[in-house]
Parts: sequence; C-alpha cells; structure tokens
Amino acid sequence: MARQIKTQAAGFGQSHPFTKILPQRAVPRRRSPFPLNPFRLLLAAFLLLAAPAFAAPGDNPLRPADTTSPQATLQTFMESITEAFNILQSAQFAHMTEPGLFATEAVEKQVQQAEDALARAIRTLDLSDVPPTAVQDIGLEKVLLLKEVLDRINLPASAAVPDKPAAKTDETQQWRLPGTEIVIAKVAEGARGGEFLFSIDTVARVDDFYRKVRKLPYQTKTTEGFYEFYITTPGKLLPPKWLHWLWELPEWARTPFHGPTLWQWVGLAISVVIGIFLPCVFQALCARWPIPESLQKRAWRRLLLPSIIMLSLLLVRYLSIDVVNVTGQVADTVVFVLVALFYLTSAWLAVVVGIGIAEAIISSPRIDSNSIDANMLRVLFRVLSSAVAVTMVFFGAERLGIPVLPLLAGLGVGGLALALAAQPTIENLIGGIMLYSDRPVRVGDLCEFGSLRGRVENIGLRSTRIRSIDRKLITVPNAEFAKMSLVNFTQRDRMMLRTTIGLRYETTPEQLRYVLAKVRELLIAHPRILPVPLRVRFIGFGAYSLDFEIFAFADTRLFPEFSAIREDILLRVIDTIKEAGTDFAFPSQTAYLSRDGGLDTDKGKAAAAEVQRWREDDTLPFPDYTPEQKEEMADRLDYPPDGSLAAKEAKLEKPE
Repeated sequence: MARQIKTQAAGFGQSHPFTKILPQRAVPRRRSPFPLNPFRLLLAAFLLLAAPAFAAPGDNPLRPADTTSPQATLQTFMESITEAFNILQSAQFAHMTEPGLFATEAVEKQVQQAEDALARAIRTLDLSDVPPTAVQDIGLEKVLLLKEVLDRINLPASAAVPDKPAAKTDETQQWRLPGTEIVIAKVAEGARGGEFLFSIDTVARVDDFYRKVRKLPYQTKTTEGFYEFYITTPGKLLPPKWLHWLWELPEWARTPFHGPTLWQWVGLAISVVIGIFLPCVFQALCARWPIPESLQKRAWRRLLLPSIIMLSLLLVRYLSIDVVNVTGQVADTVVFVLVALFYLTSAWLAVVVGIGIAEAIISSPRIDSNSIDANMLRVLFRVLSSAVAVTMVFFGAERLGIPVLPLLAGLGVGGLALALAAQPTIENLIGGIMLYSDRPVRVGDLCEFGSLRGRVENIGLRSTRIRSIDRKLITVPNAEFAKMSLVNFTQRDRMMLRTTIGLRYETTPEQLRYVLAKVRELLIAHPRILPVPLRVRFIGFGAYSLDFEIFAFADTRLFPEFSAIREDILLRVIDTIKEAGTDFAFPSQTAYLSRDGGLDTDKGKAAAAEVQRWREDDTLPFPDYTPEQKEEMADRLDYPPDGSLAAKEAKLEKPE
C-alpha cells in the first residue's frame, strides 16, 4: 500500500500524506477533455449560458450528501461528480476566453462550486481508515477513480438499488453492485453510524478496479476523461492559463513514465533543485557576515537558516504539487519527504526560538549573563523548547501515518535505560537546580568549599567552575558542590577586624591603660567602624609579651575596602603605642645581671602565719570557699576601678 498525495483546490483543504491506497499505474495520455475545437466551443458557450442551472445546487455549500440508502448514496455520488465536471467545463471555457492570466471572480466562484460538489461525492466514501487531515485529498482521487470504474460498467436501474424504506430493515446492511466487488455498506457505529457508504474495502481497492477496467469503453460519457485530465494537467482543478502551452508539447513529453508524464518529471526536478539551491545560497551569504558578539544576536541569527529551509520546502511543495501537479506514488514519496523535513525543521526552529527568547531575557541589564539566574533561564527554555520540538516531531509522525503509541512505548523503555546510564548527569542536573533554588552562592561570589577558596565564575547544568585565589580554575560537579558546606564571603553584611597585639614586658600598668584607652577611642571615632560590637581588652601574659585584643566590625562588604580600613587602624595603633612610650614585643630573651636580693623573709612568715590561722579556725579555702565565705567576699573590689569615669558615674547613680 502506498500513500497517495494530491493537493486540492481551495475548499478541499491542504494536502496531507497520510492515506494508504494501492499504487497507481500509468494512464494513457490524452489531450485535454476541454480542447477548443469548433464543436467544443459551441458546447462550452452553451454550458457558459447554462452555468446558473448547473451551479444552482452548489449555491449551498452546506447541502449534505444523501447517504440514507444505497440508492441515495449511488445517486449522490454520480450526480455530484457530473455536476462538478459540467461546472469545470464552463469555468475552463470562461477562463481561456477571458483576457488576463488569472481567473476572474466569476470563474473562481464556479471552481468553488465544483469543489463543493466533489466534497459531497467524497462524503459517500467510508474513509474511516484515513486520518481526518487526509480525507479530502485522498477522497478526491478516490471518487474520480471510482467514477471512471462505474462509467465503464453497466449500472443497474435505479429501482433495483435498495431505497430508503428497504434500508430501514435490518436485512439491508450492505449492497453489492451486481457482477462486481463494489459494496455500499451501512456504517455500524461512530460519527457516521447508520449511513450507507462505499465500504472501506471498496475504497482501498478502487485503484485495482480501475486498472482492470481502464481499457474498456465508456458506457456513460458524462465525465469522460475527468480523471486523466486531473492527474496529467498542471495546476489544480482549473489549469492556469500561463501553463496552457504544456498541452502543446510533443507527444513524447506528454507520455506517462512510472506515473507522471515526462514534463512533470522535469518540473519536479526543477522544483527540487530550487528548494536545495535557496538554502545553499543563503548559507553562503551568511558565511560572509561577521559573527555578532552578542549571544542574543547570535541566537536570532540561527533562526534564519531553518526559516529559509521551511520556506524552501513550502515552495517545493507548491511547485511540485500545486503547479506541476505530480500525482500517484511519486507525489506520495515527494510529499512524505517534504512533510517529514518540514516537521523536523520546525522542531529545530522551536529549539532555536527557545534559545533566542532566553538570551533576549538575559540581555536585560538586571541579569548577569554568567549568573545562575541566566543559566537556569537557559536550561528552562531549552527544556521547554525541546519539549515543543519533540511534540512537533510526534505530531508530524502521526500525520505521516507513523503509529505514535508504539513509538512512545519504545521511548519509555529506552528512556528508562538511558536514565540509568545517565544517572550521574541527572544527579548533577538536580544539583544545579538545588543551587538555583537555595542560592548559597552566585556567579562572582567569593566562597570557601572544603579546603579550597575561590570566586564562582560559572554555574552550569553539570558543573560549577571556580577560580581559586592562586588563579587556578576548579571544576566541581554540581552533585558534589551542592552537598558541600559552603561559606559565602561575598554575602556577609560586614567584615570583622580582629587582631592580638603584644607589648613589651617592660610596659608599666599605666602605659598599658593608656594604650587600651586610646585604641578604644580610636575605634569609636573611626567613621567606618561599627560601634557594636567593639572591644579592646588586655587578654593575658604571653611568653614574651603583654597581649591585648582588638575586636570590631568594619562597615563594608568589599575586601579591598576592608583592607584599607584595617591598614588605617593598625597604623594609628602604632602611633598610639609610640605615644605611650612603650613598644611592640618580639620573641627574645632578656638577661638581667644584678645582685640577688633574695626573698622577703618577713612577708613569707606573715603568709605562713595566715595559712596556719585558717587551719586552726577550720576555714582553709580548699578545695573551695564555703557559700558564706563567698557571700561575704562578693562585690568587695572596686570595679570599675577608682578614678575612672565609669566609677564616678556609678557613685552618682547610687542612692543616698
């Protein structure tokens, strides 16, 4: 079974290569059924005058086909095709005798009426095995073939065909044309249930029927040569005037060869060459254009080639099917390939459009082209455009007659195997989505992950790239990066200044107090140091220094600016220490050469006597003081120390 493709005139819909029928043999070439000889001219003049009578039934394009009985179906079929043939004869004569290359409005109206009549004839066929989009295309050639068959055999009298009353009985489920295998059967169910139509088997075998009877003489000559005229002349139902010269070609050019005539083969070849030539020329011209630096312009530039290819495919279809009028199995192959390429190119175009939309959004100044937002937009639109592309491929496969459900089932099994094989890739993709949703880091952030530190340069579908402090490029899979403990330095709202400074042991307590007070004053007065928290405290005795700590926060998020603030403060601390008359400690050992004065004997005896008294009074504070002792000792020291401003304020606050 081959697919038959034929583009019809307006009103029959667009062509779709979906219906399976028997392959068609070459038909002996004839001259046009409308030759302009004197007898035909007189007949055409009569038909032109009588056109209103022929067109009257077609003035109502919604008039339904009568399929209430085998008799009504057969009568509707025969009358509709005859009506269309007569109207087209009149239209052809008017078109060829009127000035101008294009059909007038009156001629176009007649063609429309002929199409309506043919549509009613198509309604008498059971095309339930044909996809809805191909019903009109395949149906037209089927009805013309069937009419050729019926015109070459003896039809029974109308009274011998079951009429409407007989059709209402349960016994009349189908009627077979005597002496043939042509059957008009009652549709059991569906949208057309109860109608009498030429059966599915009859429609499928009509090509074979025609091959068997095509050499027989016409018994009915009302539509003689209609089918041959339809498949061997240029244009649609009404051949264009500017191609009428094709009828005057030599006999060898009008000889059928494997279906189409030789001139149709030449026209098909020219159409294909034009379709290939246009994209090639366009691609050569694009190669001379400079490649734009903008990703958005690059994406939109990629739209041009698939768009040109789609236009070329449409042009090839128009030239080969609508103008050259290739029919039969050749047209089946041509249109099948063109439709397949068209949907594949549409899928390609959908992907490119998705990328273009993403880049157009990312081009906004509010979005960094290397940020995770930009990458996720690219991912989102690629997924959406890929889904659209796959949908278009499946839709095209369905329209080409390829069963989609088994293909989907196969893809499901294959998809499972692919998912298992691509598990690491899927994990990385999910990791990228987690990084986008949680946003622990962004492109440009300085972060610490594991034992490494660096600045994020790119967050992609599979991995994240980080430039380390020593300028090495580190690539971490998203699945691993999302599991790490990430420290984001860029997102901090302030930066901590914390350092420990050691003074020489020769520093006196008063000098140390001076340094602490002046450094606190320095930090409080500094405009880029936050007042809270802030502390400068003496924290202990080092191995070779008296240590005090500076702890504060700088009001900045930028490390270069923080470095400048820290530098300014540390330089001022140096000045303060110099003003106090002391200096920084450094690892050293100092040897003091002096005469040993020994220990203070009187103070030692006094301390020993105090401990002996504790023993005698059972108040030795070991391992600890008693609660009563602690209560008695509490708050006995002066703090803040006497002489300080805080001590003075504390005395003023005490009640009299």
